[in-house]
Amino acid sequence: MPGYDKIPTYLNPEQRNALTHIPPDLSDREIARYYTFTEKERELINRRRRASNRLGFAHGMRNERLSRRKPG
Repeated sequence: MPGYDKIPTYLNPEQRNALTHIPPDLSDREIARYYTFTEKERELINRRRRASNRLGFAHGMRNERLSRRKPG
């Protein structure tokens, strides 16, 4: 891709992997908890104007939820 090497990278490979993959140590219950939105959350997400805004907002909600997860 032309010019791709000029795009700044803010995450190292380990950080990028942590944000783009489901952690292998999660149980089925934890996957449902961290990766499923409630009806109330879906209503909040759907209030965004465009699909790209909804996707970004939902992704941010998921990252916030995962950041509060206790390691181990």
